[in-house]
Amino acid sequence: MAAAVEVLTVGTYSRLPAVIRERLVPPPSLTPAERRSTLRALAHVVRQRLTTASLPTDVRNLKVENGRATFSVGQEFSVSLTVMGDAPNVPWRLLDIAILIQDNETGEGKPLVHTSQLNWLRGVAQARLASAGLSGALTALRYFCRSLSLELLYTQTLRLCRDRLARHLQVDRYIPGQKLQVSYWRELGCELGYRLIVGAEGETLCVWHVPALVGGERVAAALTPHAPSMERLLAHTVHVRSRQRLNDLKVLLNDLGVECSVGGWPCVLACSVVWPCLRAEQLLVSVGAHGGRLRARVPAYPHTPRMPELAAALTHANRAHVRQFLTTLRFWLVARRCEKTLQHLPASVCEHLPFLHGPDHPLNKLAPDRLYVTLHRHTDHILVVEMKEVAAGGTATTSSSNNSGSACSVALAFHLAGARRCTPDECEDDASSSSNNAASTATARAFLKLHSLVELDTFTLTHGPFTPLDTPGMQPGKRKLSAASTRAVRVRQPAYFLPELAHVVAAADERVPFVNLAQELAARGVTHGGVQAEWSGSALGMRIVALPRPEGASEAAAAALRARLLAATVRLTTKNHARVWTAEIVFHGSPVSTPNPKEQGERRCVYLQYDLGTDAGRTADAFLADWAAIVHLHTLLYDFMLRPSQERESLWQGVCIRSYTYRSLVLGWGAGARATAVLQWSAATQRYTVATPAHQPAANAHHLLHHHLDHYLNWHKELMSLGVVLRETYAPLLALSRLPTLPQLGLHHVRTLMPTPTFTLLAHSWRKIRIIYAGAYSIEVGIRGGNMVTIRDGSYSKFDRSTVVDEFAPAQGLKTFLSRYVDDNISARLLAEDDNPPSPMSPMPPGLTISYPLLFYKIMLGNAMRLVNICGNDILCYPSPRHHVDYKGPQASSSSAAARGGTSGGRGWSGAVGTPLAVSKLEAMCSPAEPPPGAPPGPPLAPLQRFLACVYMKRALQRFVHQEEFLSLVSADATSLTFRCEGAGLAARVTLHPQHMQSLHLQVTPLADVKDNWSADDLQVMEKFFEQRVAVSPFRATALQGWARAWGAPGAALPSLVALMRADLAPVAPALWTPHWLLRIPPAGSQIVPAGQPAVLLAKHKILFFICLTRGETQLLLPLVYDVQSNAMQIAERREVQQPHLLAVNMHLKRFAEFNQSHGECILWPAVRDLLINFSLPPDAPQPPAPPPP
Repeated sequence: MAAAVEVLTVGTYSRLPAVIRERLVPPPSLTPAERRSTLRALAHVVRQRLTTASLPTDVRNLKVENGRATFSVGQEFSVSLTVMGDAPNVPWRLLDIAILIQDNETGEGKPLVHTSQLNWLRGVAQARLASAGLSGALTALRYFCRSLSLELLYTQTLRLCRDRLARHLQVDRYIPGQKLQVSYWRELGCELGYRLIVGAEGETLCVWHVPALVGGERVAAALTPHAPSMERLLAHTVHVRSRQRLNDLKVLLNDLGVECSVGGWPCVLACSVVWPCLRAEQLLVSVGAHGGRLRARVPAYPHTPRMPELAAALTHANRAHVRQFLTTLRFWLVARRCEKTLQHLPASVCEHLPFLHGPDHPLNKLAPDRLYVTLHRHTDHILVVEMKEVAAGGTATTSSSNNSGSACSVALAFHLAGARRCTPDECEDDASSSSNNAASTATARAFLKLHSLVELDTFTLTHGPFTPLDTPGMQPGKRKLSAASTRAVRVRQPAYFLPELAHVVAAADERVPFVNLAQELAARGVTHGGVQAEWSGSALGMRIVALPRPEGASEAAAAALRARLLAATVRLTTKNHARVWTAEIVFHGSPVSTPNPKEQGERRCVYLQYDLGTDAGRTADAFLADWAAIVHLHTLLYDFMLRPSQERESLWQGVCIRSYTYRSLVLGWGAGARATAVLQWSAATQRYTVATPAHQPAANAHHLLHHHLDHYLNWHKELMSLGVVLRETYAPLLALSRLPTLPQLGLHHVRTLMPTPTFTLLAHSWRKIRIIYAGAYSIEVGIRGGNMVTIRDGSYSKFDRSTVVDEFAPAQGLKTFLSRYVDDNISARLLAEDDNPPSPMSPMPPGLTISYPLLFYKIMLGNAMRLVNICGNDILCYPSPRHHVDYKGPQASSSSAAARGGTSGGRGWSGAVGTPLAVSKLEAMCSPAEPPPGAPPGPPLAPLQRFLACVYMKRALQRFVHQEEFLSLVSADATSLTFRCEGAGLAARVTLHPQHMQSLHLQVTPLADVKDNWSADDLQVMEKFFEQRVAVSPFRATALQGWARAWGAPGAALPSLVALMRADLAPVAPALWTPHWLLRIPPAGSQIVPAGQPAVLLAKHKILFFICLTRGETQLLLPLVYDVQSNAMQIAERREVQQPHLLAVNMHLKRFAEFNQSHGECILWPAVRDLLINFSLPPDAPQPPAPPPP
């Protein structure tokens, strides 16, 4: 109980046996303070022992701490020692050993010394400590580390031989712990061989080299004890060995005059083959690290030729071969510099060209090392660049070789060679080549033959006028050298740029065309002053001293032109990124004053441009041709200026010279001289040319007479008369140009779908113009001058006025129509002639001809009067325009003549005789105008067009009357046509308006037996419908034919058709739709009848007609069929084409027929009227397309 109370209260039990405390309970540990004091005392003892002991010199990182001494020996191993007492004879106790030698690639990253080996090594070291002291233990550990390093180097060497260097590296001998012998560069075949020996010398590893190596101590330094590396040792060995070899080569190359330097890692020998030399152009010689062979290369040119041969010559130290290869490399580098110099110039560098020449040719006398520069723009010239090596004491001529006497300098000499392409058969001589020229044209000319070789003076080219190349002290903008300049200021240029070469090539490229052109001009009689620099040296020019007189030119005119010639210069300029010849010809003023503001100065320049081609002869011919054009044009003006001024002013009233540029002469006339004609001389045709350019607001009226004016000028070669012709023909041609010439569809009554020109103007000569209307009528206009013209019917022959030309028909009523425009002072005899052609039975004897009166102009010449016969007999003045041969015209037969209204043997019709008119009247006839009084409304048309259209329509109606059986012709004359229709009981008369003859009018009269069937209102509706809907613009003959067919309808349907005409003229008041009766099938019509055909068809008892219903913007084109027998109306539509609006109209007509049963009354008009009033499109029906107007 007492024990329990003690334990529970005190927490211990004091009555346990003492043996437990003495035997089982450990003694209490030292306190931190006691521990620190104990270790401090122990460290003091260790420090005292180290002070008295002898330590090796390579002991490093000695550190005494916490009672132990830790230090490293030779970066090979480190040990930790302590003592177990403070007595001086107490031995050292080894605590730990650490091996510092390491290699991560060996043992796959594991420690080089195994743990068991380390424990054994610790026991050996402890034993040596006990027996031999500290120095004995360190010696044992050092021997172990040296053996470990040799073993590691041996292992690395075997791995290198196995993995990479089997051909170049070999282990000759290995004694563990003592020596390792390795051979490298085995391919060189040296007698002793290149060997590396690693062995022990004293307490460290040493390296020996065979053969002896200068600077081997630096290799031994690469053998680090803590991390021995055979690869690093070999790399240092190869580097030092390479430097030694390259230094030996440096001595050899220095003796040959080549500047060299050795440096870099790996070691490289840099040689400046040419001087000055860029780093990229240096010859770099290095030693192969693996095989020990020499390697040579130029960094800027990876594919430099002959580099292996040069390296072999350097290996054997063959001075002769090395010198030869260096010279070849030097020339090769200069050739590359030439290529870089010319890379932005139009030239290419070639080392070889296919020349054909003999052994004695001057080209063979040049140095064998040469280049050929081909000029892109001049393939017939080649620049030969001769390269020579400057010997010691000489001086190079290139700017890149200013080192006087340097063996690395290259001199360049230039030769310009003229070449032409040839075949091997043409290389003998020029005579044989010319004789075999025909046979050799088919053979490809793949060779070059030199016909000239000229040496160029480089100094003269580079130091001529305006070329201050390499001139010291020259300042920009200064003509003299600066005396205050104490040092020459030079422009720094890259070493690869050869300024002489660039300048010579540029000069050749610029001057070669001038040389060729100068030779060609001299051969053609042109005197020149040679090539000269102009504009401060920015361009070249060739001054022309004298030009020859062209063949056929007037001597006086050519002399006058040469007197005005101030200068002529030929230059090369750029146009649209292309090189062209520009010839500048400067004249003093002009022989005539013009209103052009650019032609007012005293200095007049003419610029001629030609393409820069390879054929200089062609350029010379073109230049002389242009000069001939200038001379010939000046001759024309020179002869004109010789006329008295009073004569020029009187005859040229209204004509002026607007411009004269020595190359072209521009004449102006008309209002404000806006009409122009450009006169030039054509060298190709050796003729004058007359151009009639368009002028605003219309085209040039004289364009019609372009060829005739050209012929007139070349025949007479007189500017005075040409101006008179231009003035007198301007007003008539301007009036004729107002006639419309656009083609129209449906104008011809047969070829309805073929466009037919409304008017066609043909010029037979400069005073005879033919007007053709619709290919049917021909009107001949003769220009008589004095603002007078004559007009006749061109369908009649000019030789026999009673004969009609087959191509055209007579325009009946022409004389009467022209009489409306004849002035009162014209002879009444011309107006009294019968306008109708005579009948075929006329007693007029055949072969009667009427002579044309001669027309004379009275021209004042000074104070005298003289008569000038401008035109004699019209037939004899000029040939007919048809191929310029006399045109006799086809003789019409009697039947054809009767059909045309002419005769074969009667007297001439009055329309064949020319009617004189004033030009103002002709302009009134040809100018568009509003319809005259009494004519139906329409667009503005020319009165002549309205008249011819009405005549054409009347003639077409006469043809239709003959074709239709239900119509019969009563009578026909020049201005009227009468026919009758028995079925309708009507007689109709179609006449031209008696006053102006520009509209057709209808007069309908009922026949006597059916006079009560027609009311006056119906007759008036028929007449009005004809005038406003049928015979109106655009005057379609097919519409007239459709109207004529309506007369053949049955008598019961005629009143309905008249009612339809009335509705067309005046729409029904309550109607929803506006009707329009179509007499011609429109282009958008139904495909039942082709477009352009008459829109009224009669077939037995049915009538097909077309109407157009209009409501706002909606238009319906309805083909309606009326059946006379069944008295029914329906839509005519093809079964395969069903249109919704036509179906709706058809249904409407059926409903109307059901609810409106007629008792004998024609249903045609009631059905149409019901459509106009009650028809409406279904809401769902699409809107039909609006057809174009008919």
